[in-house]
Order: sequence, then C-alpha cells, then structure tokens
Amino acid sequence: MPFIQVRIHKSDEPEKYISGINKTLDILGRTNAAISRSILNPKIFIAFTRYESFEEQQKQYNENIKADMSVIGSFQQIRTGFFVRENTNDKDGKILKNSNYAVINSMTVKMGHIDKVRALGSLHFEKYGKDNASKGIGMWQHRQIIGEPMNRLIYVTSYPDLKSAEDFLTQDFSKRDQQIANELSIFSDNIDSFNARGLFEIIRHQS
Repeated sequence: MPFIQVRIHKSDEPEKYISGINKTLDILGRTNAAISRSILNPKIFIAFTRYESFEEQQKQYNENIKADMSVIGSFQQIRTGFFVRENTNDKDGKILKNSNYAVINSMTVKMGHIDKVRALGSLHFEKYGKDNASKGIGMWQHRQIIGEPMNRLIYVTSYPDLKSAEDFLTQDFSKRDQQIANELSIFSDNIDSFNARGLFEIIRHQS
C-alpha cells in the first residue's frame, strides 16, 4: 500500500536549502518528492515523499546517505513520520499539480476515537470534495502509522493561488450554516489537540 513520509526541516540557509535539495533530487532522478516552504517562518520546510513500499523507501534512503548533501547546507529535522492517505478529492493528482499553496493542519485524536474521526472525515470528503475540486481546491487526510504520536492526523488543502488560501483562512465561520457548525463541533469533540496549522508555498511538485 502506498504511503508518504513527512519530514519537517528547519534551515538557517533557506535559499541554499531550496537550490540544494532541488539539485540533489534531480541528480537522483526523484519524482516522488514535494517540498513546501512556510509563509510564517521561511526557514521551515515540509517534505512529502511518496513510496510504494518500505523496500523502496529503504533503497532511496541508502541512496540519500551516499549522495553529496553538502549542497543543501546544514538543516535540522524537527519531526518525521510515515502516513497513509485515507481521503482525497484528487486521486489522479491533477489538482495538486496546479496548486501553488497549501494549508497543512496537524491534530492528535483522542485515544480510541480514531475510527470515528476517520468516518467523519469520509463523510466530509463525500459532501464537499467535488465542490472544492471544481474550484481547484484539493483535499487530503492522512493518518500516521509510524512515528510519535500514533494517533496523529494531518489534513491538507491546496490552492491555485494565495488569494484562495487567504479566503479559506480568513472565512467567518459564524456565517456558515448550522449544519456545518454542528459537523465541526462533532469533529472537534473527538480531537485531543490541534497541534499546528501552517500556510505553505509549494516549491517542488511530485511528478
């Protein structure tokens, strides 16, 4: 089953990091990696790498440690984990390829509530996925399978431009209909903590 590795990096030389990691990925012939850069803190990056198996992941890991990483400069890996995709409105990846920005949410689910949250997520995608796709907005829900904590979800929405992302982030939820408010309330009741939300510029796409 395909999965992704999510890595959060911090670099004090962000421009060197960008040019270096792009050069390294090109030399290695990698088409399965996407890189995004935080708008709030431009020294923070999130790398998403898609693998078809752990065998492929280990093969690429061994290639990475043999590569010349000096071109990337020094950076700190803040967090990493393996995730499986549970929901999306962009199965063929066309929306993501035309996206330039993403809002990434990280949350920890209450112990024993993961199945309920997964079911609520599926209903949410069924209800709003098609409409968002028509606006060029992609949606993904991923569940962590290896890493800390195990009961973590990441929810990603992607946008073609910064204005679309801004409209999403600044919307007035008090003006949303009552049904949506009730759905958000039920979802929130099953969440232990909302860890972080970030706005990122996508600087490298998966092919």
